[in-house]
Amino acid sequence: MDVLHKISQHLPGVIYVFKRTPQGHMSFPYASEGMKRLCGVDPELLREDASAFFATVHPDDRAAMMASSDRSMATLEPWRLLYRHVLPDGRIVWAEGEASTERQPDGSVLWYGFIANVTERILTQERLARSERLFRSMVEHLEELMFLVAVEPDGAFRYLAGNRALYELLCVSPEVWKGARPRELFAPEQAAHFEAMYRRCLQEGKTLRYEERLEIPNVGCRQFQTTLTPIDGEAGRIELIVGVAVDVTERNRLLRAAEEQWQLAEQRARTIEVLLESAGEGIFAVDPQENVVLWNPAAERILGYTADEMRGRCAYEVLHSRYPDGTVMPREACLIHQAVRERRSFPPGEDYFLHRDGHAVPIRLTVSPLPDGGAVVIFTDITTLKQMEAELRRQAGTDSLTGLANRRAFFTAGERLLAERDPAWPIAVLMFDLDHFKQVNDRYGHAAGDQVLRSVAAILRETLREQDLAGRLGGEEFAVVLPHTTVAGARQLAERLRQSAAERVRIPGSGGETVTISVGVAAVAPGETTLDAALSRADAALYAAKEGGRNRVVVAPEARRE
Repeated sequence: MDVLHKISQHLPGVIYVFKRTPQGHMSFPYASEGMKRLCGVDPELLREDASAFFATVHPDDRAAMMASSDRSMATLEPWRLLYRHVLPDGRIVWAEGEASTERQPDGSVLWYGFIANVTERILTQERLARSERLFRSMVEHLEELMFLVAVEPDGAFRYLAGNRALYELLCVSPEVWKGARPRELFAPEQAAHFEAMYRRCLQEGKTLRYEERLEIPNVGCRQFQTTLTPIDGEAGRIELIVGVAVDVTERNRLLRAAEEQWQLAEQRARTIEVLLESAGEGIFAVDPQENVVLWNPAAERILGYTADEMRGRCAYEVLHSRYPDGTVMPREACLIHQAVRERRSFPPGEDYFLHRDGHAVPIRLTVSPLPDGGAVVIFTDITTLKQMEAELRRQAGTDSLTGLANRRAFFTAGERLLAERDPAWPIAVLMFDLDHFKQVNDRYGHAAGDQVLRSVAAILRETLREQDLAGRLGGEEFAVVLPHTTVAGARQLAERLRQSAAERVRIPGSGGETVTISVGVAAVAPGETTLDAALSRADAALYAAKEGGRNRVVVAPEARRE
């Protein structure tokens, strides 16, 4: 009991005994020190009268609290409630309380329980909910057809959901789609085809990709590239199939670019494979020797170890002995070790724990020392948030057509490169665009123009070094930063780009006609901390190349020294 009392002082909540008499008088005969952190009230003030506690309960939650207390007192059922406290400084604290009841001889009722501070969990859930709404909005606005198929125990299939593009193409409402079998929505031959592919996906137990021709009423025959992905349920059998169908009719008619469209479909399909976990705090405590003495169910869920497996084992050796890349983490770098040895707390921060199967789980944690040695660790799994942040960062910096850096990402990376360079390094920049590109779009269509831009981007990737930076600034305009490169070297590289474009960039549907580029070259002058001036000089040189007849490289004069 003494160990539990000491640990309770560091838990995010309150251990308490609450009393209510038949006359309605309420008090806390016992409350741990966490009461003051939870609601700002000293537990000593509540031993005879609980009024100060209830005064901090959010006005919108008081009625629910009293109703739940009345019901628990009348039935002696356990009490449980999620509610809020308002602290003196106006901050809101979310609390989740639960207690068991015991009626006394005088008719009073005692509640023995725990109130946890779940503010971080609620805020995390709200953030995840916002992210999920954003994700659903993205899905609804995708051009691809997306649908979810339920696999019933008897092997039948029913549609659970679809996206806007699917409903619009098939002229079917969500109400009609959801819950329907294939044979209730499609002609018998088509329905049989769909069910055959779903069964094949189940039999193979893995993602299935194929092309199919479908006759759609009021639309005609269309060609689709379809992806079916099976999803296992809790019972270990496949319960769902996620489908993505990309209309490739026009692609197949205009050009043989199946590989590029396949990559696009695969990339889009991966965006729907985001898995979200429910958030919850893991809590464990270690003794002065850093061996685990307490391990709650949430910690087991997040890290895979049971309480029996962890009790008595060194937390550092099991959970924190190496970094995510596999290198050894010194014991002195472990926050648990520091908290125990230095007897100091660590505010919420990000770190990693090792899962039972060996992989690193990104977490947000706090570590607090116990008065007589040891420490308490509270942590939350942030794997999903990390994955979403990384994907959003990747999408924000990439030009969707060419795969190069977009304008914003190009200038951000370029400025960072200039800030980190040695002043003695030569740096050059290129500015180039495609000659007569508007005529390509006007004569052969934007699909052909897009293919030309992708071909130019492919040549850039083949020609540039790993440390070089290339970006599409807009339309047919591209820019390149070349670290450790003199103007002479930049000119040679520009000539290679120009020659490769003239030989290899062919316009689809033109019978072999090629596209040329004009390039401007400039050096970044010593002392320049942004790309603007150098790119401006390169742009002027590009203009000169255009004026000089196009399909050529022009080097800008050196910048004037002040």
